[in-house]
Amino acid sequence: MLIVDTTLFIGIGLAGSPTKVARVFSPEPRGNRRMFSGTAGEQVTQLVAEIKGYL
Repeated sequence: MLIVDTTLFIGIGLAGSPTKVARVFSPEPRGNRRMFSGTAGEQVTQLVAEIKGYL
């Protein structure tokens, strides 16, 4: 049997954090977005083609 003194954990984690999160939000998406599909290699090829369009 393992016995752990839980008083050792006071001040660790959220209880020891100097900050408390009051509100969390996700900002509205901005700009153009594009999802690539396929395998990782296919996605890289699509991404490179997309970037080349800006060069």
